[in-house]
Amino acid sequence: MILKKTNAVLSLLTLLGVLIHVGYNVFAYLTFFYDPLLKKITAYPFMIAVCLHAILGVVIVVTGGELQGAGYYPGLNITTVIQRVSAVLMLLLLKMHIRMFDLMSNASMQGNWSFWWLLVFLEILFFAAVISHISVSFSKALITMGWLTSMELKKKIDRAAYILGTLIFLLTVYAVVKGQIGLFLSGRG
Repeated sequence: MILKKTNAVLSLLTLLGVLIHVGYNVFAYLTFFYDPLLKKITAYPFMIAVCLHAILGVVIVVTGGELQGAGYYPGLNITTVIQRVSAVLMLLLLKMHIRMFDLMSNASMQGNWSFWWLLVFLEILFFAAVISHISVSFSKALITMGWLTSMELKKKIDRAAYILGTLIFLLTVYAVVKGQIGLFLSGRG
């Protein structure tokens, strides 16, 4: 149970980190104000928490720790499937996300627009995975911490998380597409 509570705390810290990191990136895309130091300040602490959360999550799943004690989620339901699939998808796309600016810049300079658009799609898919994972995991973290015991309140929190997640996703997609087009497509000659 200690592992699950520790992982729940890490997940809540990563939620705060992702909001700060995505917030800065949306701001940077929309205003074209980019500061590499701010990017690193918003990314590195967040990524440390994400890595610890991912490692602990794998340990809990592999050792069967998720089946023990309070905070047990009965059955393999759709939110658990989304949680697992989105986590794997994030890990698969993370390296690409970290290198996205360079990849897009190179594709743009080489005039490889089909690859450029594929990169935009993959970046959007990465954000979809991140926001889906957070949306379905938030109430589970609250349950594990013992802060949420009412199923009725859980449903309301889930609904609010899904709505907020959708709004953040749409804002992020708008900022990424607008920013990428502004940076790369408008510069092609």
